Amino acid sequence: MKREDKKAETRQRIIEAACELMLKNGIQKTSVKEISDGAGISLVTLYKYFKTKEQITEEFVIKLFDQEMIMPKQGQANSELPFIELFAMYSRGSALARRDVRPEVLMEVSNVIQSSERVKDYIKKRSHAFWQQMIDYGRNRGEIRSDVPDSVIQMQFAMMADFITRARPEPVSDQEIQQLESLMMYGLAGKQK
Repeated sequence: MKREDKKAETRQRIIEAACELMLKNGIQKTSVKEISDGAGISLVTLYKYFKTKEQITEEFVIKLFDQEMIMPKQGQANSELPFIELFAMYSRGSALARRDVRPEVLMEVSNVIQSSERVKDYIKKRSHAFWQQMIDYGRNRGEIRSDVPDSVIQMQFAMMADFITRARPEPVSDQEIQQLESLMMYGLAGKQK
């Protein structure tokens, strides 16, 4: 195995161990030593890849974010899926993914997102690209109004995503998500018959 490949594999093992431990124990309760043990490497080796626990934590949060984006991309591969179904697939899948994470861990993740410029920038760029793909998909199918600029639709998506993903004591229910989807798609006036 080439040296670069081995380095990439070790880095990935560190991130995987951190994700497993931080999801189980929380960010604050997970030590760097536990992460190095979980990755099967020494503490000294871990610090060659990540100088601080904050850097590892940022990778954990980015990985969680990226996992939320997998399902809609798979749905977009099926060009027969109506836009509203693809949108619902994303919002419900995203909410379900968060239900598997303890509320205190979600709160810690939310705090990292708010405090880390690197994570904020990453999420902003990835979200913008993702939502633009969704908008293009809906427009190409003739299912999104052509008189509303992409920038306004992006704002609406961002507000809804921010609301759903914000850590709170009680997660957003399936019914609330469906109501938000309907409000997003049909506005306050409702679906015209």
